[in-house]
Amino acid sequence: MSEYYAGRLADLPAPQFFVPGTQKGGTTSLYFYLKRHPRVVLSNIKEYHFFDEHYAQGMSWYFERLPKLEVGAGAITGDFTPLYLFHPHVAERMARHFPKARLIVLLRNPVERALSHYHHEIRLGREHRSFDRAIADEPALMEHELRRMSADELYFSTDLQRYSYLSRGYYADQLERLFRCYPRRQVLVLQSERFFESPQDILERVYPFLELDVIPPGEFRAHNKNDYPEMPPALRRALLDRFQAPNERLFQLLGERFDWH
Repeated sequence: MSEYYAGRLADLPAPQFFVPGTQKGGTTSLYFYLKRHPRVVLSNIKEYHFFDEHYAQGMSWYFERLPKLEVGAGAITGDFTPLYLFHPHVAERMARHFPKARLIVLLRNPVERALSHYHHEIRLGREHRSFDRAIADEPALMEHELRRMSADELYFSTDLQRYSYLSRGYYADQLERLFRCYPRRQVLVLQSERFFESPQDILERVYPFLELDVIPPGEFRAHNKNDYPEMPPALRRALLDRFQAPNERLFQLLGERFDWH
């Protein structure tokens, strides 16, 4: 019997697991690595965005897009949507419909994550400000959008999705919200940098969590990785200082320290 669920994970309704974040934390690589496991069936849709953007469409909309799993075959499927972790309403929505699902959360150094996210928006042509200007504008924008989302739970904020560079790095707040909806034993939290450095070691933690046999290592090509200029040293130091206390709070919550220097 699994320590996470009294019964087979494959017997739960699909999706049996979620990878709700974080953006630029390795979720795309994890999607491709898990996709080659013989018991993991993933569609070509990595990010369904049902619980954030399309929730008003109803569960039939979601089920129509999920892979069809053969009953009794032991296959499982998952939803890899990195916005789910940050979105204020998603944890409660997921738990309402899939209370026994398992969740895998990848967390990257928030300073590096913010810069990667910023250059992601630059590449997509959706960001034209300097990084300094963007993060200076961010608090007022996030406050405004969160107020709108609080007033209208079905309002989807593209600004919250695209320009939450630093806001997404306050991980303790997001995990506490998740832990209010899911037992801690159903959530596996991993450090992104360790995943980047040693994918097989991390997969050997993921496989048993998902009740999967460990399979031999394959090719570990990094997915969705891009090069971009380094952050100015003074700004990096300022942001590292800014996240020192929030990171300590995260480590206290997890009972584990990440080597974010």
